[in-house]
Amino acid sequence: MSSASRDEIVKLIDRALAGKVSQEEVINLCPSESDPELLGLAWHAVFHFVDDEDTRSKDPAYDAWSRAELERFRRKLLERT
Repeated sequence: MSSASRDEIVKLIDRALAGKVSQEEVINLCPSESDPELLGLAWHAVFHFVDDEDTRSKDPAYDAWSRAELERFRRKLLERT
């Protein structure tokens, strides 16, 4: 399992929002324990976003909330350049 960098997590968020990432890809990019806390939280949010695809497809409000959360993490990651 490789360690994800900030840029990799941002790209992962973009791909998750576009519906172009699998659970396996998310799991393979799990941040290491030495990564900053924000990377771990962002990765976790992407994992749940991808995992909850079936729920999001049935519940537009949950889908909107999930997307907003990923966008928030994306902005925070990009602010830390």
